[in-house]
Amino acid sequence: MGALARIMEYYNEYIDYIDLMGFSGAAFRINIAQPQWCPSAPDMFPKLHFSKYLGYELTPYFNPSKDESKRIETQKDFIKLIKKEINKNHPVIAIDLVEVPEWGIITGYKRSDLYCRTYYDGIDKNYDKHPLPAYNVAQKIPWGLFTAKKIGEPLDRKISVKESLIWVLKHWSVGKIEESSDGYYANGINAYETWIEQLQDEDRHQYSHEQTHQQVSMANVHNFLERNPYLMNMMANAWMYNAYYDARATAVQFIERLSSEYKGVTQDLIRQLLDVFKIIENYWYEGWLDFPFPFWVDWEHNRINCYGKHGIRYVEGITVWDSTMRKRSSHTLKLIREEEKKAYSILARLVKFL
Repeated sequence: MGALARIMEYYNEYIDYIDLMGFSGAAFRINIAQPQWCPSAPDMFPKLHFSKYLGYELTPYFNPSKDESKRIETQKDFIKLIKKEINKNHPVIAIDLVEVPEWGIITGYKRSDLYCRTYYDGIDKNYDKHPLPAYNVAQKIPWGLFTAKKIGEPLDRKISVKESLIWVLKHWSVGKIEESSDGYYANGINAYETWIEQLQDEDRHQYSHEQTHQQVSMANVHNFLERNPYLMNMMANAWMYNAYYDARATAVQFIERLSSEYKGVTQDLIRQLLDVFKIIENYWYEGWLDFPFPFWVDWEHNRINCYGKHGIRYVEGITVWDSTMRKRSSHTLKLIREEEKKAYSILARLVKFL
């Protein structure tokens, strides 16, 4: 959504990250990969039902093939498609450009090099004498793309709000999404139930001393994830929690925005919804300490550093994501689940007045 927000800005459209998160339902979503946890679960691109609100058509292209020859052929097609879009002055949303699979924007190309903006923005000083300032040269060919094409004017904002919130309300009760031979995503209220149960299941968390004491940094943690189930599970939980905190914090901003756009009973219900989501956001923030990233562990000072919106907080005297932290974290999720039940009860009444 951050990448899409920057592209909307490039096109001089008056829709920002907050509205994109709200209209897409991403600000309200929760889904976790099953049967195994995966750090990428929150990164699922929400259904494109909302693109019509923008007046744009978003077209996905993915290269999931495990056959190397087919994958290489698709990569060649991707390069052609990217260059075609860039030649039309259309930036492309892509995943897995630099370092790790993060979404970014391909902004241009030079010969075989793709220039991009990503989480890891910077200058590759070894590239040539005149690199583009503050742009990366992609290290990899992405395995997923989205192109954006203008197809008309945005829908009326209030129609968009109503349709979006109806979709959010229905999606909350859908227990499973994206089912395949590899598994599925537990979704909505079922995601909370599943997440809590699995955090409390100590049979799922049998790790060796060597695994729990492997020291990693942000730069190299991905090299060890597949070989260390402790790091993988810790990373997955941290990544999911971090993403859903951002989602709920953005939901608060989206609902605050709506509260100034309506009057009467509708406004009253929106304000009630806002009050509950502020409580939800606070629970997510307070519980962050129990969902640390592996690279937040400060081995030298025997503590875990938690980086949040109010600066660094510490968990003193501990360097391991242990059963005590998992018990507290499951309790936090229970508190959030109960508040979200209240929120969706209010939302069910609200959509009747929109």
